[in-house]
Amino acid sequence: MLAPLQDALTAIYWYKPDLRTFLQAAVGEPELIARLDFNQVKRQIVRDLVNILAGDQHKYFESLVSLVLAVADVKDPNWLRRVDGGEAKYKEAVESVDTLRLYADPYRALRTESEQALKRRQIEIDVAESRRAVSEKLAELNTLFASLHNLEPQPRGYALESLIAQLFTLFDIDSKESFRIHGEQIDGAFSLKGSEYLFEAKWQKALTPLSLDPPIRFGD
Repeated sequence: MLAPLQDALTAIYWYKPDLRTFLQAAVGEPELIARLDFNQVKRQIVRDLVNILAGDQHKYFESLVSLVLAVADVKDPNWLRRVDGGEAKYKEAVESVDTLRLYADPYRALRTESEQALKRRQIEIDVAESRRAVSEKLAELNTLFASLHNLEPQPRGYALESLIAQLFTLFDIDSKESFRIHGEQIDGAFSLKGSEYLFEAKWQKALTPLSLDPPIRFGD
């Protein structure tokens, strides 16, 4: 694969400044490109670069793959037609890239697998971060709940309403703040699976008995 890469890379650009610009964009290693001696002939410049990338794949493997794919993606080097003997140079470049393309597909598949693995890893990181944030918020709300015991009944009730609203927000439940209707204070409401619910927040010493009346539901 290295020989076809060198042949194609040497052929697709006639002028060394154009080659240098391409390498800077394709390889993504500006310090490495700066080390190359562009006073040499193109083939030697290309050989030096490929030898460095291939010789230290632990460090430059991704850059080598990027270079292979970038050269293989050159579909029509028509700029060569504008130089002396352009048609022959154009034909040589197209044939060289076609040959390299035969070797590039496994690297393209490898890059795709690598990108997918990176995306999966990022998803795992995001999920872990989300779980950590939820755990921290729950711990914060638990501490807040414990502190409510020291409040007077009325402010304690309002604080409890706020705490419940924060719980709803934490778990992405669409909730509404307290409001008054027909002279009655409604502690809050929330939407869940297409239904609307009213809720009453109470703080009392004894357990609240189960009501025999069904809850009021809207939206059924």
